Amino acid sequence: MLKILNDKCDPTRGSRYSAAIDLRSSCSLVIEKNKTGLVKLGVSISQDDILNSFILKIVSEKKISPTEKEKRVKELSEVFSREKEEEACPHLLVEQRAEVLRAYKTFMSTHYLQLTPRSGVAKKGLIIPNGVGIIDMDYENEIMLLLHNVSGKDFFIEEGDRVGQMLILEHKTELFNIVTEDQRKGGFGSTGER
Repeated sequence: MLKILNDKCDPTRGSRYSAAIDLRSSCSLVIEKNKTGLVKLGVSISQDDILNSFILKIVSEKKISPTEKEKRVKELSEVFSREKEEEACPHLLVEQRAEVLRAYKTFMSTHYLQLTPRSGVAKKGLIIPNGVGIIDMDYENEIMLLLHNVSGKDFFIEEGDRVGQMLILEHKTELFNIVTEDQRKGGFGSTGER
C-alpha cells in the first residue's frame, strides 16, 4: 500500500502487535526551538497497490485453479492499470470488475491515514501543531509530518531516524451526505482555505 521513495525509509513495526507502523525521515534537518518543520517521510500511498490487493482478495475467493487465479489477477491488474481504457480485456467477467471497483472505491472513501509523532520524539518536545495529521487516501505525493518544537532547544533529525507513526483508520464521513467530485490538487491545505 505504501510506495517506498527512499531506501532508508522502509516502514517498520515496533513489535508483533503494534497498532501503528513507524516512519522515518527521508532527509536530515533541524527544527529550531519554537519553530515548525515539515519532515518528509520517504513514502507515498500507492493506489495501484491498494487496487491490486482487492484484485488478489476477490480472485482468491473464487474456486479456480492456482494457474487460473494467476491469469485472472494479471488480467484484472491490466484492466485497472491507469494506462488502459475501461473497455480493456472485455472477456473478463463483468461482475469481477464491478466487485473489485466497488471494494476499492468503498475502501478509498471510508479510510484515511493518521500520523502522530513517535512517543520518543513527542517526549523530547516535538508536537503536531494542529493536534492530528490526517492523510486522505487519494493523496499521492510524499507523506510528510508537520512538527512544532516546544522543547526550548533546536532538535536535530537525521535521515533514517524514526520520527512518526501511521495508522489506517475507518471513518463514516459519508453519513454527512456531502458529495463532491473535486479531484485532489495537492496537500497541506490544498482542498481549500475557506
